Amino acid sequence: MYYQECVLKQYRALREQGLNVDVISMEHVLDGYKILAVPMAYLFCDGYEKKLRDYVKQGGTLVLSYWSGLVDATDRCFLFGTPYGLMDVTGIRSTEIDALYDWEENHAVPNPSNHLNLQKTYRCNHLCELLEVSDAEVLMRYGEDFYAGKAALTHKTYGNGHAYYVAADMEYAFYHDLYKRLVKEAEVKLLVKFVPEGISVNTRASDKLEYLFLQNFGRKSVAVPISEEYEVVYGEESEVIAPLKTRVLKKKLK
Repeated sequence: MYYQECVLKQYRALREQGLNVDVISMEHVLDGYKILAVPMAYLFCDGYEKKLRDYVKQGGTLVLSYWSGLVDATDRCFLFGTPYGLMDVTGIRSTEIDALYDWEENHAVPNPSNHLNLQKTYRCNHLCELLEVSDAEVLMRYGEDFYAGKAALTHKTYGNGHAYYVAADMEYAFYHDLYKRLVKEAEVKLLVKFVPEGISVNTRASDKLEYLFLQNFGRKSVAVPISEEYEVVYGEESEVIAPLKTRVLKKKLK
């Protein structure tokens, strides 16, 4: 099913923007998260659909993917459509899923007027879900096969938030471009405007202090400009970080 690959592509897309990413369970409290990625959530624990509904309604950005909300906690199929309990939130209903051979592929083609200004065509493999769209905005459509023209990526505003539905197993470049736009839309604060390849960015904060950890796992020295004033507590004063070196910075919170 390529579940792990689907999760890692989204995790990588967020981490490479210098963001902290929490991997949480369905029981976890969602307060404080501006973006919630829910890849291939085949099983919904009791009440999970209500938790996601409330999250979006209260202003969160949900990215839900294909093969989600099919069964309950005891693996019994939900009746009357999927993603269960969220069809009005997402504005779509899953009707079937096409499983591709390993050598097969389709493509997601952007609608010219999509509000995220997605402009590239992206490859999709393995699983392509077919959607019945009610009141969602179609951002991208399939380019080939018997379902050419059907929705591959949708968006709906629900309450104060946004619900995005990714209908296929997209290549990594798609998630990179999608989350770059969603981070901006959700007004997520980026301490490092551009994260060079090989650089890991992490933050930790208390009520009074915020620490920024910059680590270079690459083989080349790279400059990592910081958007705010920090005091260096470990490592070189220079913005350039040598291979396998670390800089730790801190600042006082107001």
